[in-house]
Amino acid sequence: MYRSARSRRQNLSIPEPVFQTWCRVNGIAFNGVKVGASHIEGGGEGVLADRDLVGGDEGPLMMVPRDMILSRERVELQAKSDKWLREVLGACSDFRRVSYV
Repeated sequence: MYRSARSRRQNLSIPEPVFQTWCRVNGIAFNGVKVGASHIEGGGEGVLADRDLVGGDEGPLMMVPRDMILSRERVELQAKSDKWLREVLGACSDFRRVSYV
């Protein structure tokens, strides 16, 4: 799905109000930034400043609870109590340890 949508230059997103509600429900907070469409042609979507930011004087711009961050450590911790996930990770071997950008 992702590749076919990218090849057609479509954005893969949910409506902004839905995303904001999801963030609030999951404890994600924004300070001076918002998620939205770039004003730069072809810029896509991302985290954008919603006010002038003063370098060095700003607190965290985004706070995400640790349990909402997908990391290798979190996946391995979850696999300790999830038999099916453990089997999938075992089948992937070292492939799962490589970061793809």
